[in-house]
Amino acid sequence: MSGHAGELAAAATFLRRDAHANRELLLALRYEPIVDLHLTTQAGIVTGVLLRGAGPFNPAPNWIRLDALDQAAARGLMAVLREPHRWIFSVHRAWIADLLMAEFGLRSTGDGVLGYLVDRARLTLHADHGARLLTPRDDALVQRSRCGWSLGYFRQLFADGRRPWAIVRDGAIVCRASSGYLVDDVEEVVGVWTHPQWRGRGFG
Repeated sequence: MSGHAGELAAAATFLRRDAHANRELLLALRYEPIVDLHLTTQAGIVTGVLLRGAGPFNPAPNWIRLDALDQAAARGLMAVLREPHRWIFSVHRAWIADLLMAEFGLRSTGDGVLGYLVDRARLTLHADHGARLLTPRDDALVQRSRCGWSLGYFRQLFADGRRPWAIVRDGAIVCRASSGYLVDDVEEVVGVWTHPQWRGRGFG
């Protein structure tokens, strides 16, 4: 990987300024093989981070994740890439998505720019539907719910240090998910599933 320990630390510090929005980048920085790391700076202060590596849906190292303080920093990060249209991007701020499409000719998949977009200002928050943490004593609940988790997989979650959660209605799991990687104050949620008859209610 291009870069050294100092750059990795600087990138992590920059991304932690908004750990919620940058959770994917922080997870990638800690757990995934990063091929390239680029920083933009102004007066010695980091203003942007770009990571290149394998993406969650594509093992080829052509997945770009980036975050920047402003448009100048985002443009500086893009300047290191040749033929931007050949890359797959994940961005988590709407203005970066707009910039990449307007100035670099990238197309949107509908969920973001050649990747996906998380914009907290546009999220619709739902009421608490009573999700609860499952325990190994919930084997029978998982078996009768037919929620896509085999009993072996459910038990392996605990062995791997992950935490399964569920919303239960009428004695069956109608929505479930589990934790993934842990990074300081951020916990990744993976494997979200909702029973077809219970979808559209904000359970996920």
